[in-house]
Amino acid sequence: MSENYNKTIEDLTEEFMKIQIELSEKVITQDSDDWMSDLNSCDLIAGLDISYSKTDSCLGCVSCVVLDANNQFAIVYENNSIIRLTNQYIAGFLAFREIEFLVKEYETLKQNQPKLLPKIWLIDGNGLLHPRKFGLASHFGVLTDTAVIGVAKNPYYMSFVDQSVKDEHKRRILSLQKIGDQFDIKNSSGDEVIGVALKTRNDCKNPVYVSIGHKVSLETAIQVVLKCCLYRVPEPIRRADIISRQQINK
Repeated sequence: MSENYNKTIEDLTEEFMKIQIELSEKVITQDSDDWMSDLNSCDLIAGLDISYSKTDSCLGCVSCVVLDANNQFAIVYENNSIIRLTNQYIAGFLAFREIEFLVKEYETLKQNQPKLLPKIWLIDGNGLLHPRKFGLASHFGVLTDTAVIGVAKNPYYMSFVDQSVKDEHKRRILSLQKIGDQFDIKNSSGDEVIGVALKTRNDCKNPVYVSIGHKVSLETAIQVVLKCCLYRVPEPIRRADIISRQQINK
Protein backbone atom coordinates (compact mmCIF):
# COMPACT_ATOMS: atom_id res chain seq x y z
CA MET A 1 0.00 0.00 0.00
CA SER A 2 1.11 3.56 -0.60
CA GLU A 3 2.93 5.43 2.12
CA ASN A 4 0.20 8.06 1.75
CA TYR A 5 -2.04 5.83 3.82
CA ASN A 6 0.25 6.53 6.76
CA LYS A 7 -0.31 10.29 6.46
CA THR A 8 -3.20 12.26 7.87
CA ILE A 9 -5.85 13.74 5.60
CA GLU A 10 -4.63 17.19 6.62
CA ASP A 11 -1.03 16.41 5.66
CA LEU A 12 -2.07 14.93 2.32
CA THR A 13 -4.37 17.85 1.55
CA GLU A 14 -1.59 20.34 2.18
CA GLU A 15 0.89 18.34 0.11
CA PHE A 16 -1.50 17.79 -2.80
CA MET A 17 -2.63 21.41 -2.82
CA LYS A 18 0.94 22.66 -3.17
CA ILE A 19 1.51 20.32 -6.12
CA GLN A 20 -1.69 21.43 -7.85
CA ILE A 21 -0.92 25.11 -7.41
CA GLU A 22 2.62 24.63 -8.73
CA LEU A 23 1.60 22.55 -11.76
CA SER A 24 -1.42 24.72 -12.56
CA GLU A 25 0.96 27.48 -13.64
CA LYS A 26 2.02 25.25 -16.54
CA VAL A 27 -1.47 24.86 -18.01
CA ILE A 28 -1.83 26.31 -21.52
CA THR A 29 -5.34 27.62 -22.18
CA GLN A 30 -4.98 28.45 -25.87
CA ASP A 31 -5.07 26.31 -29.00
CA SER A 32 -1.63 24.81 -29.47
CA ASP A 33 -1.87 22.91 -32.78
CA ASP A 34 -2.65 23.94 -36.35
CA TRP A 35 -5.45 21.38 -36.74
CA MET A 36 -7.50 23.23 -34.16
CA SER A 37 -8.40 25.83 -36.76
CA ASP A 38 -9.99 23.09 -38.89
CA LEU A 39 -11.74 20.39 -36.86
CA ASN A 40 -12.34 18.34 -40.01
CA SER A 41 -8.66 17.46 -39.86
CA CYS A 42 -9.07 16.10 -36.34
CA ASP A 43 -9.24 12.37 -36.92
CA LEU A 44 -7.77 10.43 -33.98
CA ILE A 45 -9.32 11.28 -30.61
CA ALA A 46 -8.67 9.33 -27.42
CA GLY A 47 -10.81 8.66 -24.39
CA LEU A 48 -9.77 7.57 -20.90
CA ASP A 49 -11.94 6.34 -18.06
CA ILE A 50 -11.66 4.22 -14.92
CA SER A 51 -14.44 2.02 -13.56
CA TYR A 52 -14.37 0.53 -10.09
CA SER A 53 -15.40 -2.83 -8.70
CA LYS A 54 -18.74 -2.84 -6.91
CA THR A 55 -17.25 -4.97 -4.14
CA ASP A 56 -13.75 -3.50 -3.81
CA SER A 57 -13.35 0.28 -4.12
CA CYS A 58 -9.60 -0.08 -4.61
CA LEU A 59 -9.94 -2.39 -7.60
CA GLY A 60 -10.56 -0.81 -10.97
CA CYS A 61 -10.13 -1.04 -14.69
CA VAL A 62 -8.67 1.77 -16.75
CA SER A 63 -9.59 1.80 -20.43
CA CYS A 64 -7.89 3.76 -23.15
CA VAL A 65 -9.47 3.96 -26.59
CA VAL A 66 -8.51 5.84 -29.72
CA LEU A 67 -11.32 6.53 -32.17
CA ASP A 68 -11.26 7.64 -35.80
CA ALA A 69 -13.63 10.59 -35.78
CA ASN A 70 -13.72 10.64 -39.58
CA ASN A 71 -14.72 6.98 -39.83
CA GLN A 72 -17.87 6.73 -37.73
CA PHE A 73 -15.81 6.74 -34.54
CA ALA A 74 -14.38 3.30 -35.19
CA ILE A 75 -12.06 2.11 -32.44
CA VAL A 76 -8.53 1.87 -33.85
CA TYR A 77 -6.82 1.20 -30.53
CA GLU A 78 -7.97 -0.25 -27.22
CA ASN A 79 -6.11 -1.16 -24.06
CA ASN A 80 -7.54 -2.20 -20.71
CA SER A 81 -5.66 -2.62 -17.46
CA ILE A 82 -6.91 -4.00 -14.18
CA ILE A 83 -5.46 -1.80 -11.46
CA ARG A 84 -5.31 -1.63 -7.69
CA LEU A 85 -5.40 1.91 -6.38
CA THR A 86 -3.10 2.61 -3.47
CA ASN A 87 -3.97 6.22 -2.66
CA GLN A 88 -7.06 7.16 -0.71
CA TYR A 89 -9.64 9.45 -2.28
CA ILE A 90 -9.83 13.02 -1.03
CA ALA A 91 -12.39 15.41 -2.51
CA GLY A 92 -10.71 17.86 -4.88
CA PHE A 93 -7.67 15.62 -5.30
CA LEU A 94 -8.97 12.78 -7.49
CA ALA A 95 -5.90 13.00 -9.72
CA PHE A 96 -3.63 11.77 -6.95
CA ARG A 97 -5.62 8.55 -6.87
CA GLU A 98 -5.86 7.98 -10.63
CA ILE A 99 -3.22 9.94 -12.52
CA GLU A 100 -0.41 7.36 -12.48
CA PHE A 101 -2.64 4.83 -14.23
CA LEU A 102 -3.83 7.29 -16.87
CA VAL A 103 -0.28 8.40 -17.64
CA LYS A 104 0.78 4.75 -17.91
CA GLU A 105 -1.89 4.24 -20.58
CA TYR A 106 -0.50 7.19 -22.51
CA GLU A 107 3.03 5.80 -22.26
CA THR A 108 1.90 2.33 -23.35
CA LEU A 109 0.18 3.77 -26.42
CA LYS A 110 3.16 5.98 -27.27
CA GLN A 111 5.58 3.07 -26.99
CA ASN A 112 3.55 0.38 -28.75
CA GLN A 113 1.49 2.30 -31.32
CA PRO A 114 3.04 5.76 -31.81
CA LYS A 115 1.26 6.23 -35.14
CA LEU A 116 -2.03 6.07 -33.29
CA LEU A 117 -1.25 8.84 -30.82
CA PRO A 118 -4.35 11.06 -30.93
CA LYS A 119 -4.54 14.73 -31.69
CA ILE A 120 -6.46 15.28 -28.47
CA TRP A 121 -7.56 13.40 -25.37
CA LEU A 122 -10.94 13.47 -23.65
CA ILE A 123 -10.97 12.53 -19.98
CA ASP A 124 -13.93 11.80 -17.73
CA GLY A 125 -13.17 14.54 -15.24
CA ASN A 126 -12.53 18.26 -14.93
CA GLY A 127 -9.72 20.51 -16.01
CA LEU A 128 -9.90 24.19 -15.05
CA LEU A 129 -13.34 23.55 -13.56
CA HIS A 130 -11.77 22.94 -10.19
CA PRO A 131 -11.09 24.95 -7.00
CA ARG A 132 -7.44 25.36 -7.94
CA LYS A 133 -8.04 25.23 -11.70
CA PHE A 134 -6.19 21.94 -11.90
CA GLY A 135 -8.44 18.91 -12.07
CA LEU A 136 -7.65 15.45 -13.42
CA ALA A 137 -7.70 16.47 -17.10
CA SER A 138 -5.23 19.31 -16.56
CA HIS A 139 -3.00 17.12 -14.43
CA PHE A 140 -2.85 14.52 -17.21
CA GLY A 141 -2.22 17.16 -19.87
CA VAL A 142 0.66 18.82 -18.05
CA LEU A 143 2.38 15.54 -17.19
CA THR A 144 2.09 14.17 -20.76
CA ASP A 145 2.40 17.52 -22.56
CA THR A 146 -0.68 16.76 -24.66
CA ALA A 147 -3.90 18.52 -25.63
CA VAL A 148 -6.69 17.46 -23.26
CA ILE A 149 -10.34 18.29 -22.64
CA GLY A 150 -12.11 17.63 -19.38
CA VAL A 151 -15.68 16.33 -19.75
CA ALA A 152 -17.66 15.60 -16.61
CA LYS A 153 -21.11 14.02 -16.44
CA ASN A 154 -22.10 15.88 -13.27
CA PRO A 155 -21.59 19.43 -12.02
CA TYR A 156 -18.61 20.11 -9.80
CA TYR A 157 -19.95 22.11 -6.89
CA MET A 158 -17.21 24.12 -5.25
CA SER A 159 -17.05 24.22 -1.47
CA PHE A 160 -18.42 27.77 -1.44
CA VAL A 161 -21.60 26.83 -3.31
CA ASP A 162 -24.79 26.88 -1.26
CA GLN A 163 -28.20 25.40 -2.04
CA SER A 164 -29.49 28.53 -3.74
CA VAL A 165 -26.66 28.35 -6.27
CA LYS A 166 -27.44 24.69 -6.92
CA ASP A 167 -31.11 25.54 -7.44
CA GLU A 168 -30.19 28.31 -9.86
CA HIS A 169 -27.94 25.87 -11.71
CA LYS A 170 -30.86 23.50 -12.15
CA ARG A 171 -33.02 26.34 -13.47
CA ARG A 172 -30.37 27.29 -15.99
CA ILE A 173 -30.22 23.71 -17.25
CA LEU A 174 -33.89 24.05 -18.20
CA SER A 175 -32.96 26.95 -20.49
CA LEU A 176 -30.79 24.66 -22.65
CA GLN A 177 -33.10 23.74 -25.50
CA LYS A 178 -30.99 22.55 -28.43
CA ILE A 179 -27.61 21.08 -29.30
CA GLY A 180 -24.85 23.59 -28.63
CA ASP A 181 -26.78 25.61 -26.06
CA GLN A 182 -24.56 26.35 -23.08
CA PHE A 183 -23.99 28.54 -20.09
CA ASP A 184 -20.78 29.62 -18.42
CA ILE A 185 -19.56 28.37 -15.08
CA LYS A 186 -17.42 30.90 -13.26
CA ASN A 187 -14.94 30.85 -10.41
CA SER A 188 -15.75 31.88 -6.84
CA SER A 189 -15.24 35.58 -7.50
CA GLY A 190 -17.35 35.43 -10.64
CA ASP A 191 -14.76 37.12 -12.83
CA GLU A 192 -13.46 34.14 -14.81
CA VAL A 193 -15.14 31.44 -16.89
CA ILE A 194 -13.68 28.06 -15.93
CA GLY A 195 -16.05 25.80 -17.85
CA VAL A 196 -19.43 25.46 -19.50
CA ALA A 197 -22.53 23.35 -19.14
CA LEU A 198 -23.13 22.12 -22.69
CA LYS A 199 -26.21 20.49 -24.22
CA THR A 200 -24.95 17.84 -26.61
CA ARG A 201 -28.16 16.14 -27.76
CA ASN A 202 -31.69 17.46 -28.23
CA ASP A 203 -33.18 14.44 -26.48
CA CYS A 204 -30.98 14.64 -23.38
CA LYS A 205 -32.21 16.53 -20.33
CA ASN A 206 -28.82 17.03 -18.68
CA PRO A 207 -25.73 18.73 -20.13
CA VAL A 208 -22.12 17.67 -19.82
CA TYR A 209 -19.53 19.92 -18.22
CA VAL A 210 -16.65 20.93 -20.47
CA SER A 211 -13.44 22.59 -19.36
CA ILE A 212 -9.95 23.19 -20.66
CA GLY A 213 -7.51 20.49 -19.69
CA HIS A 214 -4.34 21.66 -21.42
CA LYS A 215 -3.18 23.16 -24.74
CA VAL A 216 -6.68 23.90 -26.05
CA SER A 217 -9.04 26.86 -25.85
CA LEU A 218 -12.49 26.51 -24.32
CA GLU A 219 -14.09 27.37 -27.66
CA THR A 220 -12.23 24.57 -29.44
CA ALA A 221 -12.91 22.18 -26.57
CA ILE A 222 -16.64 22.78 -26.96
CA GLN A 223 -16.53 22.18 -30.71
CA VAL A 224 -14.51 18.97 -30.33
CA VAL A 225 -16.98 17.64 -27.75
CA LEU A 226 -19.94 18.45 -30.02
CA LYS A 227 -18.16 16.75 -32.93
CA CYS A 228 -17.84 13.58 -30.85
CA CYS A 229 -21.38 13.32 -29.49
CA LEU A 230 -23.67 10.68 -30.95
CA TYR A 231 -25.22 10.48 -27.49
CA ARG A 232 -25.03 12.78 -24.47
CA VAL A 233 -21.45 11.81 -23.58
CA PRO A 234 -18.78 12.16 -26.29
CA GLU A 235 -17.88 8.85 -27.92
CA PRO A 236 -14.26 8.53 -26.72
CA ILE A 237 -15.34 8.75 -23.07
CA ARG A 238 -18.58 6.82 -23.59
CA ARG A 239 -16.74 3.91 -25.21
CA ALA A 240 -13.99 3.90 -22.57
CA ASP A 241 -16.65 3.92 -19.85
CA ILE A 242 -18.60 1.02 -21.37
CA ILE A 243 -15.49 -1.09 -21.94
CA SER A 244 -14.00 -0.44 -18.51
CA ARG A 245 -17.27 -1.38 -16.78
CA GLN A 246 -17.53 -4.55 -18.84
CA GLN A 247 -13.97 -5.52 -17.94
CA ILE A 248 -14.24 -4.88 -14.20
CA ASN A 249 -17.55 -6.72 -13.95
CA LYS A 250 -16.35 -9.88 -15.67
